[in-house]
Amino acid sequence: MKPTDFTIVIDSREQTPLNFKIKDFEIPTLVKALPTADYSVKGLEQHIAVERKSLPDLVACVTRERERFEKELQRLQAYPTRLLVIESTWSEIEAGNYRSKTNPQSVVGSLISWQERYSIPIMMCENHTRAGLMTARFLFSAVKRRYFEYAQFFKK
Repeated sequence: MKPTDFTIVIDSREQTPLNFKIKDFEIPTLVKALPTADYSVKGLEQHIAVERKSLPDLVACVTRERERFEKELQRLQAYPTRLLVIESTWSEIEAGNYRSKTNPQSVVGSLISWQERYSIPIMMCENHTRAGLMTARFLFSAVKRRYFEYAQFFKK
C-alpha cells in the first residue's frame, strides 16, 4: 500500500489547509464539508477525524471559544480514530510565544485536561509544514491498519 492509494478529505471550512506529502508521494485530496474536524479519509469520514489548531487558534479555544471547542471535542469522541494536531511545541506554549495575554499554564492545563477528559491524543508539531507531514503519516497509518483488518474479508 502506498500513500497515493487513499484520498484525504479536507473540510471545506478549513482556512489554511495542510500540504500532504510523504517523501516523494503527494497524497490526493478532496475538499468537502465534514461534520466534525478538519481532516479525514474518503470513505472513512465516520471513523477517522483530525482537528488542527494553529497556536493562535489554540489560545482562542482556551479562552473566548472554549465552549464551542469543547463541544467539538465531545463530537470527536464518537470517532474510533481521532487526533488533535497543534502547530506548536510545548516549549513555545510554556514560553507564552503568542500575542494573547492568556497565561501559558492555562493553555498547557487545558490541553492536558482535554486529553484526559475527551480521550483525544494530541500531537505537537512545531509548524504548519510539520503538521501536514505528521497528519499525512497518521492518516496513512490509520488507513493501512483498516486495510489489513478488513483484507481478510476480501481474500478468496
